[in-house]
Amino acid sequence: MQNEWGFLKKGNFFYAKLLAWTCLIYFPIFFNLGGLCIMFWDEARYGASSFEMLHGKNPFVVTYNFVPAMDSTKPPLLYWLQAISIYLFGFDEFSVRLPSALAGFIICLLLVFFTKKNFNSFSIGAVSSLILLTTEGFTGIDHSIRAADHDAILTLFSFSGVLSFFLYNQDTGRNKYLCFTFIFFGLAILAKGAAGLFFLPGLFIYLIIKKNLFPLLKTKWFYISLGLLVAMLGLVFGIREYYSPGYLKALNEMEILGRHNTTLDSHQGDWLFYINWFKDYNFTYWCYLIPLGWIFGFLNKDKWIHSYSLFSLIVTVSFSILLASAQTKLRWYDLPLYPIVALQAGICIWVPCKFIADFIGRKLNVSSGIIYYIFIVSIFIVPYKNSVANASGRKWDEGFLDYNNIQNYLKLERDAIRNGKLIVNGYAGHYLFYYYKLNEKGFNMQLQYGISDFSPGEKLIIGDDSQKEIEEIYNVEILDQYRYLTVYKIISKKHGPIRSYTS
Repeated sequence: MQNEWGFLKKGNFFYAKLLAWTCLIYFPIFFNLGGLCIMFWDEARYGASSFEMLHGKNPFVVTYNFVPAMDSTKPPLLYWLQAISIYLFGFDEFSVRLPSALAGFIICLLLVFFTKKNFNSFSIGAVSSLILLTTEGFTGIDHSIRAADHDAILTLFSFSGVLSFFLYNQDTGRNKYLCFTFIFFGLAILAKGAAGLFFLPGLFIYLIIKKNLFPLLKTKWFYISLGLLVAMLGLVFGIREYYSPGYLKALNEMEILGRHNTTLDSHQGDWLFYINWFKDYNFTYWCYLIPLGWIFGFLNKDKWIHSYSLFSLIVTVSFSILLASAQTKLRWYDLPLYPIVALQAGICIWVPCKFIADFIGRKLNVSSGIIYYIFIVSIFIVPYKNSVANASGRKWDEGFLDYNNIQNYLKLERDAIRNGKLIVNGYAGHYLFYYYKLNEKGFNMQLQYGISDFSPGEKLIIGDDSQKEIEEIYNVEILDQYRYLTVYKIISKKHGPIRSYTS
């Protein structure tokens, strides 16, 4: 029996295990990725801007309604990736979410290959990735790896930079990891601006603890890597400022000092804001394994696990303090931390499970690998099942459904809206997304701000209080209804003035 099942313990058939694990993580990440309609705010805005970038003239200037966007100052990396996806797969919910999903998939790959190479354990990385994929914060509806937001891309490159920096400090002679650190953090900045720098305080503290600060300052590779970072960022931000004057000022106000020192859009909270969200929603029961993981890591004889535990503790605490000190708070701002602490929680599961499996295996003279995998299946079968169920059949709750009603309807692509006018009052990102999408499919839609004089035969799609005024001024035929949205066909005008609106 020991020889028959030994591959599970000794690492044989690595690629077979990797293939099986890849199939396992596919469903929480990719299954039904385009099933939900696009989100009202960020997803819709970013997706529409990516469509415009693909059809625009300057890939360095992010636009909204084909006008340079000065109220949304995020760097262009997400828009580039989404534009590529749109070009390859067409413009829809799936294509704009795909870059985020791929980022989540790569993060899971990084966990496995990092632990396989440095901890000599495929299992630690596989368990850590399963922890990630069974958390709401990582695979939820918005600002996750299943959403068309900047955060998953930021998390991928931040995590890559953090791991590269850790590897460099384990052996300062491997200068390639120093270069990778600067490149990855440069890409993190291009993903979400100043948020790509939030790990720097922790990295600096770890550098001092490892007594590598002065050796770092003496190596030419530090200055070469820093030069590459400055050149990369200078090129992108410089071109954006050149073609859109005032961008850097807006970037500072919206993304750097303004967001840290002031509360934007009433997004505020106390010092426990992130801890409460983390334990109650984003990471739930897995969060209690993290401190145990640090204890197991510090007691572990493996120098790599011991070093990583110290490293993750430092970057977690420093990152959390920096977030908590900022005036603007949103529950997904701590997403870049999740892969780091998931690996620590994975260590917490791996250490006792392996110890007990080895003990039972010796006593019963059976494969400890089989016993270990029975433990892992027992731990994850219910969370994994729930995660897949959420991916395949997630629906909006009533509050979100009201908030995203117009997108839910337009996603249905009913014939009643062909050749119709989408009537917009105020913010139009969600209208704009489906206006572009439907016209790509030949629906011949128009986008109009407010009510004006309409001619007999025109179709109007209205999802707000303007319906009452339309029915007062015009004789209409109702072609379709969806909750509080109505599709009208104008028959004739009754009477009364037309109230004007502006966008």
